Amino acid sequence: MKNLHFRPIDAWTFIEPGAPDEVGTAAATRAVSFAETAVSSRDRARLVREFSDLARYRDTFEAPDFAVLTTNRPSVHVIAHTAVHYLVGDGAADFVIDDSWAERRDGSLTVDPEITTTRTALGTATRILLRHTSEPSRFLRRRSVKTSVRWVQPFSDESLSRTAVLTSVIAHESNVDLALPHVDRLALSLELRETS
Repeated sequence: MKNLHFRPIDAWTFIEPGAPDEVGTAAATRAVSFAETAVSSRDRARLVREFSDLARYRDTFEAPDFAVLTTNRPSVHVIAHTAVHYLVGDGAADFVIDDSWAERRDGSLTVDPEITTTRTALGTATRILLRHTSEPSRFLRRRSVKTSVRWVQPFSDESLSRTAVLTSVIAHESNVDLALPHVDRLALSLELRETS
């Protein structure tokens, strides 16, 4: 049997299954190891909290795979995260596209979804870029916009058709230009390997 495999990319750190505080600490330590400059104990503690919170978030959404994108200079900061779910059978791309348009109709998106397809080593993948409205603030600041990208990649191991849905969230507009190429690279680096 073959399973989907993510090629190692230093900017991304996967959070393994387990107790959130333990796996969050381990993942934060891995992220720090990619830093190009020394990381202060205060920043390490911040990262441990952030990764532990993301591990709890992962558990809430029962994502089998979950990766966190961080910067490596001048300091280490979380700028995006990706939850991966696997669906069996055909039609996942249509389902995710329909869901995106439903969000647009209910006012959750600021603009129409940007939907494109890309030919990958595994077949045709669908990329859906979404710009979400934020919750209104109690203060008089303007609403921020959250960006998410959903990559839908069908794949088959010759006995079963499956689809990987990678949902990446970039919470702050200031990080979109930096994070988007890395989000796409993660999705485009998928490959099938024999299960050992």
